[in-house]
Amino acid sequence: MKAVPRLVTARLVLRAPGERDIPAWFARATDVESASLAGDPVPDDMSAGARE
Repeated sequence: MKAVPRLVTARLVLRAPGERDIPAWFARATDVESASLAGDPVPDDMSAGARE
């Protein structure tokens, strides 16, 4: 995987996703309304966000 550059402004830091992001991803992804609006499937468990 290529390294993603870290982009920083006075109010924002954009970085590559990491392990610490999985719980927040799962919380958002299991919100049925949000997933429906985004056209995404609702995952059954956290392993759905793992890359193979």
